[in-house]
Amino acid sequence: MRQGNFSELLNSNLTGQSPVTLYQPNSGNAAQPLTCNGQPNTFCASQIDPVALRILNMYPAPNANGGKTYNNLVENVSKADDTIQWDQRVDWNISGKDQAYARYSYLHDIILNALPLGPILDGSGYGGERDFIFSQNFMLSETHIFTPTLTNEFRFGYNWNHSAYKQANAYNPTIASSLGLGGVPNLGPGQYGLPLGYFPQGGAQQWGSVGTNNESQNVYQILDNVTKIFGNHSLKFGVSFQAVRFSYLYAPASLGQYYFGPQSGGSNHGQGVYTGIPGNSNTGYDVADFLAGQANYADIANAPNIRDAQWYDSAYAQDDWKVTPKLTLNLGVRYDYYQPYKEIGGLQGNFITTGPLGLSTGSGIYQLPTKAQSVNLGAAFLSTLAKDNVTVQYTDNERLANSQKTNFAPRIGFAYQAHPNTVFRGGFGIFYGGLMAQGNTNLGANFPFSNSANFYAPTCAVGSCPSLANSKGITLETGLSPQITGGFQNFVSFPSFHATDVNIKTPYTMNYSFSMQ
Repeated sequence: MRQGNFSELLNSNLTGQSPVTLYQPNSGNAAQPLTCNGQPNTFCASQIDPVALRILNMYPAPNANGGKTYNNLVENVSKADDTIQWDQRVDWNISGKDQAYARYSYLHDIILNALPLGPILDGSGYGGERDFIFSQNFMLSETHIFTPTLTNEFRFGYNWNHSAYKQANAYNPTIASSLGLGGVPNLGPGQYGLPLGYFPQGGAQQWGSVGTNNESQNVYQILDNVTKIFGNHSLKFGVSFQAVRFSYLYAPASLGQYYFGPQSGGSNHGQGVYTGIPGNSNTGYDVADFLAGQANYADIANAPNIRDAQWYDSAYAQDDWKVTPKLTLNLGVRYDYYQPYKEIGGLQGNFITTGPLGLSTGSGIYQLPTKAQSVNLGAAFLSTLAKDNVTVQYTDNERLANSQKTNFAPRIGFAYQAHPNTVFRGGFGIFYGGLMAQGNTNLGANFPFSNSANFYAPTCAVGSCPSLANSKGITLETGLSPQITGGFQNFVSFPSFHATDVNIKTPYTMNYSFSMQ
């Protein structure tokens, strides 16, 4: 098979199934048997795609199942997981009035996965070769006693995390071209590698890269608490300011993907499209389609690098009031401000309904930050919006949403000693959770910042079964460049949107309790 000779498919003892007959690529329903110099199921050298041949011959040699054409490679794929983790804390009693401490935590987890098809072809699936998690956390606290009845506590915290799942050869800019693969996007270090070659019917293990994921979190917080004892009142006041920065790159198919063979399960193992008779079992083989350079389907997705930022600020006041020796009241209120996040570069959009919902009767707005005015939305997308009564709008509110500014949360509690051995306790409080998920609000994943292009070969006809190569010019040598040169914004079918309410309602819970001891 590595030389274009698929005559083994005619031997049921080798394949474990009925004999499979191959036909001349693209001959469709007027199928002509595939032969070369009288040898059935065999390509002549001139019919073989040289890039596919090079890739196929890089596959590991069979090492199991007695020379059969299936389940013939058994590997123990190794995995190295090295974790470096430590914590430290320093306490400092500066004086009788000042105490401080600092804590630092460190984690670095490095995972190296061996690749089933070797260091070039990969074949490992999502993630691939290099995975790592790198986290650091720092906290500083200082308490100062002004007087026996007045103290202040100051804290600073910082949390940083970076995790990544890298495909093989993510830092090798020439790996694709060295195999003769063309039209592979140059996305920069960390996103290099091979496109994906996939065999839906299982004739061979997939080769190339599925995708990469790169996330980072950068959060710091400043907090201050003041306690004042005033007669039978214990007064507490505090503020907190927290800056949240979250970045991520999710690239599921940024280098392109090629599918050789039918898109869904067929009646026989390894069935192909262009080396078989459409609709006929036991004809065609997906690896033979690949060797002929005949892909049935291809797709590619861009990989936006989203950088979100927001503030979370809060303040509180509380009075623990010992009304009598038997009764204590806890009276307080907290205020929370959750700022809607923004994409730092303005690369996000929000879908807003403006009219009554209904088939062909609704209307809406696709809103983007003013920063995004230079982004080309493409005529196809604008036409699709106009057809469905959706207008494009730019706004100076780069967060595309307004926060709720009335998040006052009362806290009330009591403790009453009705008898020397009997106490009643109760309380009520409202608790806001603005950092909780509020639906599918990933606005940076909207069109055109995140988009994909899908290419399907035409339906087979009598005497013709055109592949992507001869219908759209998509080959391993050209890649998807013949179709995507004009940009992803030209590929729109039925766009779906992530959206958030323009006037965000902060979620909250109400907790209450009553008990007797």
